[in-house]
Amino acid sequence: MINPCPDCGKHWSGDEPATGEIVDCECGACYIPRLEFQEGPIKMIERLNISDSIPEGAGLRVELPDNNPKTRAGGMNKVPLHLIPPAPKVYLAMALADGGFKYRPFNYEVENISASVYYGAQQRHVDDWWTGANLSKDAKVKHLAAAIACLWLLLDAEVHGTLNDNRPPAFDLEALMDEQSEILDFLRNRESTKFDLHDIPSGSE
Repeated sequence: MINPCPDCGKHWSGDEPATGEIVDCECGACYIPRLEFQEGPIKMIERLNISDSIPEGAGLRVELPDNNPKTRAGGMNKVPLHLIPPAPKVYLAMALADGGFKYRPFNYEVENISASVYYGAQQRHVDDWWTGANLSKDAKVKHLAAAIACLWLLLDAEVHGTLNDNRPPAFDLEALMDEQSEILDFLRNRESTKFDLHDIPSGSE
């Protein structure tokens, strides 16, 4: 199905605008071909090499942040590592240092680790944090960072083929969640409902 122009309502001209054909309509918005909806505008511009031929106001949904050659050469299509904030990485490094001193750095890339062990450890760190403890008693590292480290190791072991995947049998948890969400809506909208579930009393109350 060929999408109509979002502004004038007319359809793209031609059968395969994704091949590089410049599409046509009166308003100019669908000068950007259907490929925008398939791969995103930046990838589309890079592949079709039409960034210099797009007229001003032609309906481009995303603008390049600068005219640097690196950006225009596709730099914005690289893995966006800049989205990882630096401060949590510092705390994560400390949690990994705690494990590195005790078990050897990167041991999980050459020796098998079990999903159940690190899943359980992650749960304990999160529960410790949820119940008021910010730092672990033995290492003085943040529980949240230690929890992230557990998931980090599981993901890294999965990549390196050293994960003993001993998870229990799979089932459709998402479907169960959706089913129970309908019951939650019923409970929330009853006349007897007095509080929001995130209205949690503090220890001083």
